[in-house]
Amino acid sequence: MEQALLNVAQIFTGEIHKLEGRKAGATASISFTVKLADRWAGGDAGKVRVELACNFSNGSTYETVKASELGVLMDEVNRRAGFADREILRIDAVEASLQALPAPTQE
Repeated sequence: MEQALLNVAQIFTGEIHKLEGRKAGATASISFTVKLADRWAGGDAGKVRVELACNFSNGSTYETVKASELGVLMDEVNRRAGFADREILRIDAVEASLQALPAPTQE
């Protein structure tokens, strides 16, 4: 396989591993599709279509997210998988612990 394709596959694999680490059982797959619209597409016949998508389980159903950039795609996947909600709770806990620090002593 061409090196450029292998590089993309490694990047996608890294993102899938990150998601699986955050949400076990997500069984994600990331796809990049390039296709030519068929002659029945009307005015779009012969137009090249590009699609970046991720199919994953959010815990109850399978969802498909499409985006124009990998970072945007994975942000939305993580949000729909519930990671964003859990992360907000973690951030709140960190902020609460910072506010609970004792006042500095003056000498």
